[in-house]
Amino acid sequence: MRKSIIVSLLLLIYGLTFGAEVVELPFLNEASDIKVDDTQIYIVDFPTIYILSRKDFKVIKKFGRKGEGPGEFKIGLFLVVEPDRLVISSIDRIYFFKKNGDYINEIKTKEYGRAFVPIGNKYVGYSVKTKNNKSYRLVNIYDSNLKRIKEDIFSREFFWQVDKSINLFTTYLNYWVCDDKIYCCGESDFIINVFDSSGKKLSSITQEYERIKFTDKHKDIAHAYLKSNRKMRGRFNYWKSILVFPDYLPAIHIFYLADKKLYVKTYRKENGKTEFYIFDPKGKLLKRTYLSIFERNLRSPYPFWFCGGKHYQLNDNGDTEIWELHITDIE
Repeated sequence: MRKSIIVSLLLLIYGLTFGAEVVELPFLNEASDIKVDDTQIYIVDFPTIYILSRKDFKVIKKFGRKGEGPGEFKIGLFLVVEPDRLVISSIDRIYFFKKNGDYINEIKTKEYGRAFVPIGNKYVGYSVKTKNNKSYRLVNIYDSNLKRIKEDIFSREFFWQVDKSINLFTTYLNYWVCDDKIYCCGESDFIINVFDSSGKKLSSITQEYERIKFTDKHKDIAHAYLKSNRKMRGRFNYWKSILVFPDYLPAIHIFYLADKKLYVKTYRKENGKTEFYIFDPKGKLLKRTYLSIFERNLRSPYPFWFCGGKHYQLNDNGDTEIWELHITDIE
């Protein structure tokens, strides 16, 4: 009880100091995604999706269960919030729900991929392919029935080359859609490529950036990650032997597209905060700022999103063992 009171007091001090609001969400178990719109917050906690009021953070509805029937989910969910519906990708299908959580329908696919993003009446998604003994993640375009119509508009070596090498310090190859344009990131330099809905490259958003030199400190971070990863720690010496390290960290770690803005997260930290560049969809730099980010591990932060000038992030508090939602004004 005493510990809980102390933690709550620290959260209050944090909120007063950094302009953050902290909401406890004790019903969450292993949240993997969050999206926010003007009135609601959507949280993926497989196999359940929660819809919360953005005004008072109360649960409006929860839906979803594990299975293969209509509206039932398999492993891995990726959520896209559109003006009039929710689009949810799983390993072999895509689901459509109303914004209130009511089931509409679903489409099955033989494609491997869990992150289909609508663009008009088509979709952007990814596949994994091996060529010349290297594994690649490919960004593709699919028709309305999730059949591939254009392969490899953009690709990147997968960070994990099975039984050959593993590079933990890479740029996430991810993609978003805005105004019928596709934004892809996966280069080592500060580059975001822009494509039209047919996959034709239109332009690149670039930013002058001094990349961070790789040091022994980063090696120690990689070794700590292997020891903490439950899938790898049992064969720590093996994984350690196939680690490869870059001379410099990539300029971009990951980027998000929300509220018609690009939020680009780098590897640079200052006073415990993480550097972000914010652009408009045409590539105009709007702001460079630092945000407090909860890191799940070396590869990825805890789920976060942006809406209305605020940063929303989930965090699994190790002291209270309760999930929290942190809402911070973007300075």
